[in-house]
Amino acid sequence: MDEFNFINILLTPLTRQHPETFALTDDAARLPPCPKGQEWLIASDTLIAGVHCFPDDAPQHIAAKLLAINLSDMAAMGATPHSYQLCLTLPRNVTAAWLEAFANGLGDTQLRYNIYLSGGDTTAHDGTLVASITMLGQCEKGACLQRSGAQPGDVIYVSGTLGDAALGLMLRKGQLPDLPETDRDYLLHRYLLPEPRIALGQQLRGIATSAMDISDGLLADLQHLCHASGVGADVQYNALPRSAAAHALETRYPEIWPKIWQQVFSAGDDYELLFTAPEDKLAEIKNFSQTLALPITRIGIATKSKHAPRLLDVSGSSISITKQGFMHL
Repeated sequence: MDEFNFINILLTPLTRQHPETFALTDDAARLPPCPKGQEWLIASDTLIAGVHCFPDDAPQHIAAKLLAINLSDMAAMGATPHSYQLCLTLPRNVTAAWLEAFANGLGDTQLRYNIYLSGGDTTAHDGTLVASITMLGQCEKGACLQRSGAQPGDVIYVSGTLGDAALGLMLRKGQLPDLPETDRDYLLHRYLLPEPRIALGQQLRGIATSAMDISDGLLADLQHLCHASGVGADVQYNALPRSAAAHALETRYPEIWPKIWQQVFSAGDDYELLFTAPEDKLAEIKNFSQTLALPITRIGIATKSKHAPRLLDVSGSSISITKQGFMHL
């Protein structure tokens, strides 16, 4: 399938006939007016086969993950996703079936979050897949969540469970022993198809003092938040939320967990929300957790001392960490 057929047959339907896209026939899309009292937010993320996914992953899963990691940035800001632009650098040997499955993955995901494709670019080369999305979102003026508002004494929370994507990646690489099929499928799903916490981010506006998503590992991302806010952080290791599948792995193979736990909590790809809030917001946060059927766990506290995030054991002693998170460069 050539570039023009790819655009006309597979990508143009993803515009969902929004007139500002010009059906992908022009050199740019028109930015629609922002509703009164709202402001635009914009974010970009890139996915490279062999770095962020496996080249032989199902194309629909690659597409869904690409959208999800960009949607997660919107969730971290408390924004409502609006539309996106897609830039694809494809291997020259890509097949029509691959392109169709990729487009279907985009279509299924964008319908779930009520967004649409507004434009982008496609090209081909002799290398691997490189895919980038620029996402637009909207938020009430001055109400978006940022990393820079945490105060000493604020409670540190995370949504969902941590480390599942890292374990899924280890399974994908054949680095873990056999697990029950249910646990294996769950962990692989968490790696392949992260869940952007859009609804939680919107609920946290006016409640959270700072927020971001966890893409590069808990402690590495918490360090970014602390730096932006001018605080330190103490985190309780025993409070870090783990899924039933992760607990089952630790129980079934107790000799393995001590060797991998740092990698599990530092590898990233969780795409859960990490946020801070005053102590007196606990009841509201518990209510969000119940309403959204999403675990939200208190894992630590922001400190006046601007030290790097410390991971503490039950006695309050600092646990030695050799790797805090994924580094891009």
